Amino acid sequence: MELVVIVVALAIGAASIIWVRLGPPAHDDQGFRATIIGWALSIVSPILALAAGLRRQHLRGAPSIEQNANGGINVAAKIVTIGRAGASQEPIKLYRRAMVSLDSPKANTRRAGLHMLEEVADNWPEWRQRCVDSICKVLSDCYAATSSDHPFAREVALLIRSRLDPEVGDLGWGRCTFVIRDCTVNGLELPNLRLNGGTIRLANVKIAGAGLRMSGLSLEHGAALMAEHVSIEAVADLTGLLCAPGASAEFADTVISGGVLNLHRVKVDSSGTVSPHHRRWGQPIGPG
Repeated sequence: MELVVIVVALAIGAASIIWVRLGPPAHDDQGFRATIIGWALSIVSPILALAAGLRRQHLRGAPSIEQNANGGINVAAKIVTIGRAGASQEPIKLYRRAMVSLDSPKANTRRAGLHMLEEVADNWPEWRQRCVDSICKVLSDCYAATSSDHPFAREVALLIRSRLDPEVGDLGWGRCTFVIRDCTVNGLELPNLRLNGGTIRLANVKIAGAGLRMSGLSLEHGAALMAEHVSIEAVADLTGLLCAPGASAEFADTVISGGVLNLHRVKVDSSGTVSPHHRRWGQPIGPG
């Protein structure tokens, strides 16, 4: 519309210039009229062509809802789609950066990678379990036979505690599965955790040295603690374990060899279960 107004104004201006230069017609001469019209068209035609070209360039460069109603909706839909696609790429990029950072020998870089996983897990629920799996893998690797990175293990444990802290509230992490496996736990501190339907699983783990402290663990809404193929050679502290209705704590193929499994003040509500499947020196594993 703006271009049409400009073209009309230019046409009027061109006609005015011709009128001023030649003066009003002295008589009604058809040839004279034809000459004026020809001059006017010779001036206006290139202007119209230029205006049309600019308009086409404008439409190609920035589609406008003025084209038609459907076109406008389509353009808006494309913009929204592009925005969503960009948002869906963000957790992927962060996760990949985190995994690269966690492979670094530098402590600060690894710490940054850990907090990238935390960010992805907090902000994208569909990525939370994958991030938890990676965090638990890092924790297990810190206690592996080929590693002695216990200081970084403490940082990982602090992150887990911050996300399963009952006083913080439900951050969604309590519904995840935390697997610690194929390692020798020595001084792992995970007290006062609350699971809301999730699982903590110890698989093929030896508890030695400074042991494992998981006192005050609260299992709710069907949550579970599962110990499978665990060798207890130090103190495994589960003091104050709470198994709410539907929750369970199971010890399968668990051997106490010179260590202590502390189950003082265990509280098992109706339909909650604590299931020891093996014995120590002929005595069942149970509350001390």
